[in-house]
Amino acid sequence: MGQLIDLFEPQPRLTTAFNSVQSVRIETKGRTVSKSKVYGLEQARAQLPLIAAEAEAGYSSEITRHGKPVAMVVPVKHWQAQQGRAVKVDGILALRGSGAGLWPKGGSKETALLRNEWQD
Repeated sequence: MGQLIDLFEPQPRLTTAFNSVQSVRIETKGRTVSKSKVYGLEQARAQLPLIAAEAEAGYSSEITRHGKPVAMVVPVKHWQAQQGRAVKVDGILALRGSGAGLWPKGGSKETALLRNEWQD
């Protein structure tokens, strides 16, 4: 458990409660994808300034009630980046099917005839 806590590279002001919090590291194909700390609801309430400072430093925190996740505190930069990606994807997907019916049936034959006209 001590190894996972060391991954957070705490700032000097963040050292007060690191020993009492469970840390989680998610790995995919040997790379660390997400690092977060898990706080119980009462513990999170008591340590909200610490959790906010961790988020400001770039770390996520999970808040649980009776061992079940109920909320996440994430850095604003990460949340904004996630929202930005969702908007871009939705923007282009909104155009799907918008060109239906613009081209006549058999249009590829007409295009081929026009190409052949230039080759003669």
